[in-house]
Amino acid sequence: MKMAKVDFDGDGKADFSVSLPNIVMILGGIVSVVSSYFMLNSKIDRAMQLPAQEVSQKDLKYLKDEEDLKIMKLEKDIEDNKGYIKALEIELRTQYKRK
Repeated sequence: MKMAKVDFDGDGKADFSVSLPNIVMILGGIVSVVSSYFMLNSKIDRAMQLPAQEVSQKDLKYLKDEEDLKIMKLEKDIEDNKGYIKALEIELRTQYKRK
């Protein structure tokens, strides 16, 4: 396999070498990234031209209900943790007396 040797500093020794399969993989990666960029850019442009979506009162109610349930769960978790911390505090006070 033929390797292309590249010397940047001019000392006569190759700083790095690249083979044909490596060059093909690098070019393939660049093409893939560039094509992904342009595809994403076109999707964004198309989405910008669409009318804004309306949010119904029903959707807002479901979102509010979901947030309320999350808050209730967090409140319950806080209360559970308070009880757990209190039990640990009592255990520590009974097992380890100050001298």
